[in-house]
Amino acid sequence: MFPGQSVTIDGEAFVVPALSLGQLRNGVMEKLKSHDVLLNENKIFEVQILRGEVILEALRRNYPDFSEAKLMNYLDMANTGPLWSIVLGATGFTPGETPAATTKESGT
Repeated sequence: MFPGQSVTIDGEAFVVPALSLGQLRNGVMEKLKSHDVLLNENKIFEVQILRGEVILEALRRNYPDFSEAKLMNYLDMANTGPLWSIVLGATGFTPGETPAATTKESGT
């Protein structure tokens, strides 16, 4: 069991861990990038669905058989945000984080 934050989903306690580097490398990082694009386009429903997919990836680190249907039936527009924040925070990402600079300073 990977460490994480305990949450109650549908009356049952689960530990939500960070996303692994393997998960990030194998498609989750692309989902995070797509999330930002959808958010900028104000496609709120699509953002919520994508967040659910990423939350499911995190949950499956500790619960490989966790049902997508169970999670999607639990998630709603109010509780997706807090779970999203748990996953991002555990993984080392911060919601609303300012992007890193893309150019180097000369130092002079």
